[in-house]
Amino acid sequence: MESALFFCQLNAIPSFNCNEYNFYDDNQSHINFGWVNSKFVSNTSHYLHTKEIDGVCPFEWRQGVKHDCSKIMELDKANGFYVNGLNEEIKLEDGLIYGFLKSSDLKTL
Repeated sequence: MESALFFCQLNAIPSFNCNEYNFYDDNQSHINFGWVNSKFVSNTSHYLHTKEIDGVCPFEWRQGVKHDCSKIMELDKANGFYVNGLNEEIKLEDGLIYGFLKSSDLKTL
């Protein structure tokens, strides 16, 4: 069974980190998470140890990758080949093919 105890000290200097303790162990926290330099991090000690490699990624994350690639990712099997949305025949081993379920497919169930 998991449970938690929240402790808050009012009228104190604000802290933007949270220590997590094991209730049955000594008073040593085993994880600290919170805000470091305007970033929320899940483990502040790990982050502080590696923050020099944290930087700006030169690539922009695209949420619509599966939509952008749908013409080549969605395959139908015909005549022993897989056919993509560009009507290209692709020879692939069946063991390399995985099911693909889109949210629009769930609407039709």
